[in-house]
Formats: sequence, C-alpha cells, structure tokens
Amino acid sequence: MLRLKPLRILCLSVLVVVTSLNCANALASNSVATGSIGVRLVQIPDSVKSDPRSGYYIVARLLANEVFTQQLEVSNSTQSAASIDLYPAAATNVDGVFLPSGGNTQNELTSWTVVSPSHLIIPSNSVATVSVTISVPAYVASGEMYGVVWASDTGTPNSAGITSTNRVGIRMYDPIGPPPQAIKTGGSSSTPFDGIVSSSLYLVMAGLLSSVFWAFLYRRRRRKEVELQI
Repeated sequence: MLRLKPLRILCLSVLVVVTSLNCANALASNSVATGSIGVRLVQIPDSVKSDPRSGYYIVARLLANEVFTQQLEVSNSTQSAASIDLYPAAATNVDGVFLPSGGNTQNELTSWTVVSPSHLIIPSNSVATVSVTISVPAYVASGEMYGVVWASDTGTPNSAGITSTNRVGIRMYDPIGPPPQAIKTGGSSSTPFDGIVSSSLYLVMAGLLSSVFWAFLYRRRRRKEVELQI
C-alpha cells in the first residue's frame, strides 16, 4: 500500500495539469471566437476639426435651423452575422462626468437626431457606414446638450431563454447657439464685459465734464460778485 501512494499522487498531478490546460485552451478559443461590435467616426466636418474632441465624439456648435451630418462606421468582428439597431439616446454631464441615461431615454437633442439606416445586418468580420443627422428647429433656447448614438446587438435566446444585449456608442457634445463671447457690435466682436467697461467709461467722462462745467459757472459767478463789491 505504501508503494502505491506516490503513483496515486502522480496520477492526480497529471489530471490537474491536463484539466488546467483544457480550461486555458477553452478560454483562449472563446476569446478569439467571440469578437465584438464597434463604432467609430469615419468623417470629421471641417467646421469642428479645431475641437480636440472631434476625433472621438460627435461635436458641433449648432445654430437655429442648422442641419449637421456626420458619418459613422459600425464593425462586426464576431464569427457570425450581427443584427444591430442604431439610435440616439439622452445623456447628461454632471461636474464634467459624462453620464448616459438608461435604455432609450430621449431628450431635446436626440429628438432632432436621426440615424440612417436605423437597423443593419452586418456579416462576420465586416463593416457598414451610417449617417447621423441633427436638424435644429427654428426656435430653440441656447445651452449645452448631450447624447449618445448607440449600436445595439441583441443576441438570440440561449437554452435557458435568456437574451443578452450588448451596445456600444459614441458621445454627442452639442452646444446650441452662438458662443457667449461672439456678440457682434458694429462689425467687430466684443464681449458683454467690453460693453460694461465702455458704459462705465462714458459715465466717468460725463461726470468729469459736468464737474468742469459747474466749476466754470461758480468761478464766473464769484468774479461778478467781486466786481460788484469794487
């Protein structure tokens, strides 16, 4: 019996090593086979190239009645065809932290946004191009607006009847209205602070001229009084 113990220990060790190798191979094969759905910008409009975020996100300062369009590329690197829904959804920016809203929540910006086509079937290891168009209405209040354009892949139910949904998106940073510092006055740009300074300077000059005028009248009156006394 004592002579069999080393053999049993050896057999158990071999079994553990083989099992570990099989698990590692299974994980590796799954990671290769799974792949992913991706989305990226393929075209950056000249009007927004100066913004460093424009290479990663949909960024545009929009005015009333303006129509803005940008192209996106959706990719499928999985081993099977993917049925993908594309849609805009709301987001917020709280203290510099970008927060997508849950599900398909809408806001004012997303109500103006259309993704075309809104549904794609992309073969394995293939890409497709979609257009994102933002049409700003004629009457709109100025302010910062945020959203996300999502590419959502809903898989088929598994043996337990559970369906998984994966989605990836691109952020939207779209302020509405002209920049606050770009108020035009007489053909040149100035800020509201410039207007305050100009008004204050005018009041100072007016006050100074008034003081000089009243000083002149006072001296003239005193001169007449002296002449009368003489």
